[in-house]
Amino acid sequence: MKKLWFYTAAGLLALTGTAKAFSYGEFISCNDINPRPAITFTSSYGKLYHILSASTEQINQIAELKPEYKEKGMFAEGLATAPIKMTLQIGTSYLQRLDDEYSCLMPQEVKIFVGYRKPEIYVSNTHDYQSCRFSVIIRHEQTHQRINKLTLEYYLPLIDKAIRNAVYEVRAVKVRTNDKASLDQGWEELYSHYIARLTPIVEELIRAREREHQKLDNLRNYKMEWDLCDKYDREHPADAQEKKQ
Repeated sequence: MKKLWFYTAAGLLALTGTAKAFSYGEFISCNDINPRPAITFTSSYGKLYHILSASTEQINQIAELKPEYKEKGMFAEGLATAPIKMTLQIGTSYLQRLDDEYSCLMPQEVKIFVGYRKPEIYVSNTHDYQSCRFSVIIRHEQTHQRINKLTLEYYLPLIDKAIRNAVYEVRAVKVRTNDKASLDQGWEELYSHYIARLTPIVEELIRAREREHQKLDNLRNYKMEWDLCDKYDREHPADAQEKKQ
């Protein structure tokens, strides 16, 4: 009887030792934890720059290099660009321990910016500042920039709401508490989750903006703007003659 008890006790010790080899946190998910971090959302139209010293060839080169940013103007001599910028920063965070080895990584603050970076207007240097052509071109490109500004202003409340919904959908990420590589990977995972949800919101802004620009860039409007200078030249022959000299 004593011998049997000895083997039973030894078996319990073996099981106890095996249990200690497992981490409780390894089997617990962080998916049920919604951090709901504080959200700081900012935006800006940016400072508008006018570049009037570039040649027509240089303007075309810029348009070819940045096709995703450009807004086509009426002429090759004009161009309006307004690159959309989105940045995301995960601010302070904390770890909710599951056990001695695993924790749930949860951000306390997320900072997001959606706006324009350095909007620019180009007008070819082949046109005199006092000419009708210069006036028509720059007005056309300024209209494009106004569309950019108004589209952003219209979408800001929608973007703000969509951003908050998207951020609140993201759950905590499980990491190894004292493992820097695991913590870094957790940060990257959180960041990728946020970006995946925010990118479609920005893409919708881009599509909406493009639809508005297409209302300005059409053959009927091109012809109307072009005819303005033809009419001006007919009504002011002296000015037209002076430009030829």
